[in-house]
Amino acid sequence: MNRASISVTIAVPTFRRTAMLRDLLPLLAERTGPLPESTMVRILVVDNDPEGSAAAVVRDTAATHLPVRYVHEPDPGIAAARNRAVAECPTDDVIVFIDDDEQPHPGWLAPLVDTWRRTGADAVAGRVVPRYQSPPSPWIDAGGFFVRRDLPTGTVVPTAPAGNLLLDLHTLRRHGLRFDPRTGLTGGEDTVLTQALTRLGGTVVCCRESVVEDLVPTERARPRWVLARTFSHAVSSGLMATGFPDTTSALPQRASVAARGLARIPLGAGRASLGLLTGNLRHQARGLRLLVRGAGMVVGAAGMTYVEYARDDQPGRRLRPARARPDTAASSTRPASSGLAGALGSIVSVRTDTPGLALTFDDGPDPDVTPALLDVLARHHASATFFVLTRRAQAHPDVIRRLLDEGHEIGLHGLHHRRLTVLSPAQVTADVRRAHADLTDLTGHAVPWFRPAYGAQGWRIRRLARSLSLTPVLWSATIWDWKNTDHQQRLDKAALAGPGDIVLAHDGRAGRDDGATEPADLTPLDVDKVTLLDDILTAWTDRGLRVMTVSELLRHGHPVHRLVRPVASDLPWRRSAR
Repeated sequence: MNRASISVTIAVPTFRRTAMLRDLLPLLAERTGPLPESTMVRILVVDNDPEGSAAAVVRDTAATHLPVRYVHEPDPGIAAARNRAVAECPTDDVIVFIDDDEQPHPGWLAPLVDTWRRTGADAVAGRVVPRYQSPPSPWIDAGGFFVRRDLPTGTVVPTAPAGNLLLDLHTLRRHGLRFDPRTGLTGGEDTVLTQALTRLGGTVVCCRESVVEDLVPTERARPRWVLARTFSHAVSSGLMATGFPDTTSALPQRASVAARGLARIPLGAGRASLGLLTGNLRHQARGLRLLVRGAGMVVGAAGMTYVEYARDDQPGRRLRPARARPDTAASSTRPASSGLAGALGSIVSVRTDTPGLALTFDDGPDPDVTPALLDVLARHHASATFFVLTRRAQAHPDVIRRLLDEGHEIGLHGLHHRRLTVLSPAQVTADVRRAHADLTDLTGHAVPWFRPAYGAQGWRIRRLARSLSLTPVLWSATIWDWKNTDHQQRLDKAALAGPGDIVLAHDGRAGRDDGATEPADLTPLDVDKVTLLDDILTAWTDRGLRVMTVSELLRHGHPVHRLVRPVASDLPWRRSAR
């Protein structure tokens, strides 16, 4: 990694630990270590307390030579706080997470950055060592529960915890990776993200020279707390292994995870019993933890979640059914789609209370229009999902790379722009599989969304898409940039879009070379797409609407599915009430 200069943000998510935060902030600046002069460092505090209790601490912190910025993230959960931190670093190179109950050793930051630059890794995990508030009990000491592995620098690991963790922001933007909101109150958000990173071909390495101390309060250094934490993490592990199951989760996969959990229960009970008979505290502690871990995996495989970080304003049972999608912003706890539409239909919009919509572009990339539209999106700090034709994408890989580097999202539009519903099943299968493989190879990561040309699809096409882990996405609003009309009518059409809509636009125009045969595609079209997009984004911003990708919008609510496909003249599922 040989960048002339790099920008580093030290992110501190915090929740009602003002005294610890007050002690931590000066240490972050004092103990960074010898960094190159070209390295720009700042501190970002993300306050997850709805009451904003950390604001006064940041305001009063003057004993640091590094700039300290405060942002308030009221959505509950550590995943929301970490995602807010990432969102606040749109141009930085790396983000380094350190928790509010940790304290860095002298020179802790420089080795992380140096290891990242030397190895080119996508994530670098520093060491975390315990700092006990009071001496732990012999049972805790024998079990070694708070002692983490000490691995040589450069060792590749599959996952890593988020305390003292450096993440390459270019990698996160390229893959569209974020912390899963479903883990916000359960924990495990760091494992889910770093596991996804390695599955996409990324690398996580260790850095033993970077050390932070993790405060272990007296109330945590007790068997009851340790076993509760073990159970919580095991439940999350069971959920992760089954993909956070919903009603369509594969029963064999869930049964396999449950079987592995059940196997641990007698093994743990046996080791604990042996420890009791022999007086060996280590066997007692480790055996009991193995038993509890097995029970947690079974619970997770059954589709339950353990709310470890319950909030005072969210009373209720800690053990709850897992949700396939987060509902922190949703207006209803009931799914937005159910029955046949939910199982087989395409996503057309999102039920959400968030003032945002998803902007999508079809038929590109175009070597001239797409970069110009990207400039407009950048000026408005907006993100979008681009459904691309793979033959065009292969002809313009530089445009695809720019899309990903600037935080936009790629979906599959197809190999060509022919109606799949007029082709033979064998031809459809061959074309979609080839297009999917070509786009995956080009982008270097999984493609989540599929929108066939003209939105034309039947149940066989949707089933084929799902077999390739592609989710069909259509739309609920449009800007009429495909229709011969005037600029004002296009603006009026765009004004109908509101929160939760998935909006159809075009950065390219399919022609005969793309296999298009529809008269509307072959008729000359008079539209200034750059000016149109600029005016629409200005109007949406004035209404308080945030423009985002499909994935981001879905993180704020529940998908709405429909079996019907859109027609050119109208959108039959338009919602009458906003």
